[in-house]
Amino acid sequence: AVVKKGLEEQSQVFIAFGGSLPTVDAATAYQDEEMLSMLQNLLDIRLREVVREEKGGSYHVNVSASMELYPQRSFMVEILFGCQPGREQELTDAIIDEVENLRKNLVDQSYITKLQEAYRRSKETALKTNSYWVTMAGRAALNDFPTTIIADTDTIPNMVTPQAMRQLAQRYLDPNNYVLVFLEPESAQ
Repeated sequence: AVVKKGLEEQSQVFIAFGGSLPTVDAATAYQDEEMLSMLQNLLDIRLREVVREEKGGSYHVNVSASMELYPQRSFMVEILFGCQPGREQELTDAIIDEVENLRKNLVDQSYITKLQEAYRRSKETALKTNSYWVTMAGRAALNDFPTTIIADTDTIPNMVTPQAMRQLAQRYLDPNNYVLVFLEPESAQ
């Protein structure tokens, strides 16, 4: 869809992948959430490289991923970026090409190492805060997640491999099933 609204001389592009997921046990549901977050982080790195650094097409690319457990398990992966009017399709094509690349090929080990180290650093920092402990204890109780997840800094990073990231891309990023919206300035022709 193309929407012409707004006065800013910048277009916004929104791409969303989503769908339902089968019911699984609580431990698997937690791991699925965390691994979807790892895919989000990989997408964030790769799309920043492709759209911003290689194409010079945007100052920012925002990737967000979420998973709902109730009433039915589902997921959403959203990509949002701003660009010069007229470049929307070119940059969208570059993103879809990168999605295809992640679905077909194994990422370099350097990306895996970045993801693992970032996860561990984030978790180790969070473990020093009361709010993290309260939030995670609440999540564990509400979703029947095992309480061992609260202080576990190794399980998820150890699950992150090039093969796992390809499988996640295949599972969550279907290039034949996504929503695409261009928001262009009213002045764009």
